[in-house]
Amino acid sequence: MKMQCLAWIRSCMITCLLSSAGINIFAQEPAPPGTVIEKSSNGRIYLGAPSILVMPNGDYLSSHHLTGPDAPHATGGIKRIHVSTDKGKTWSFRSELKGQFWSSLFLHKGNVYLIGTRGGVSDVVIRRSTDGGRTWTEPSDEQNGLLLRKEGGMGYHCAPVPVVFHNGRIWRAFEYTTDKGWGHFDALMLSIDVDDDLLDASKWTASNRLPFHAGQHPDYTSWLEGNAVVSPDGGMIDMLRVHHKGDDIAAMVQVSKDGKNISFDPATGFVNMPGACKKFTIHFDRKTGRYWSLANYVPAAEKERASRLRHPLERARNSLVLISSKDLISWDKHQTIIHSPKILKHGFQYADWKMDGNDIVAAVRTAFGENTNPHDANFITFHRIKDFRKLTKKRIDD
Repeated sequence: MKMQCLAWIRSCMITCLLSSAGINIFAQEPAPPGTVIEKSSNGRIYLGAPSILVMPNGDYLSSHHLTGPDAPHATGGIKRIHVSTDKGKTWSFRSELKGQFWSSLFLHKGNVYLIGTRGGVSDVVIRRSTDGGRTWTEPSDEQNGLLLRKEGGMGYHCAPVPVVFHNGRIWRAFEYTTDKGWGHFDALMLSIDVDDDLLDASKWTASNRLPFHAGQHPDYTSWLEGNAVVSPDGGMIDMLRVHHKGDDIAAMVQVSKDGKNISFDPATGFVNMPGACKKFTIHFDRKTGRYWSLANYVPAAEKERASRLRHPLERARNSLVLISSKDLISWDKHQTIIHSPKILKHGFQYADWKMDGNDIVAAVRTAFGENTNPHDANFITFHRIKDFRKLTKKRIDD
């Protein structure tokens, strides 16, 4: 008993000394920007691939998967669904799916769908929910949501990229991964008639698979995470991030009207897009006649800093910037939405977003803390950009 009392007195004395020195031993790590949808409680489980959906009743749905060394990969990946009934102020858990990865939420004929892969590089699968994301169909076979089977040790790859309705069809970009390792991604496009059964694989059209040829440019090494986008002339394109030594290049792959063929002209297909070395989501806004995106743009001063720190620009994800374009070729930078000076630790990446009235609402894969790195996120966060159309004439420069 005497020893316990002495230990308690010693503890109190240490606490007083630390407090008098201005050190708060009970201080918690600062919260990340935005509203937390979910936080990982395990430093070896990361949160990734967020998607967000505005429901007809005004609720928001968000999805993300678990990855990292301690994530339950044996199940083919875990996808978690959250809901907000108060415009993103608070979020609650709604459901969990086994065997779903890199997926996009979208609405069709009153139902919620989730399309992606079964678990990492694997089969292409789609699920349907008729009760707002509480329960989901199981992609058990080609009649129930198993759209494309992986071939051997290879498989399909994607991100939570846009699902686009155009010319009576639904479009969604994917990649096919070869057996040569990361970076060897072949682009392809999937599409289906809007009146067909989305769970029936036979109704979907898959384009040819188009490999990236490194010889197209000496500094560009691969493309991935493509966006289905309707071009200004009414055609369909697949706009992909380009992995390279710089930071600001995207690739525009042309898609035939029937969705069966895609092609690329290296002389005209590479375009300047801020931050396009990292994943982005593009949506067209009819009111402004502009294409909008949230990108991990790195200003010139930050690029110099990253170079001094030997930090690759592909991992420079500490700024999230709102950009827009009239033609998908010339892009304007309007406003920095989130920024942290901790370029080696913090990342606000893989932003998926939708328009909700005059606002943009986004779900972001966020790495934030003293023991983090920009890639391996420990949060999924929600953000609102109010009256984004008023920013059309605003420009930011380096």
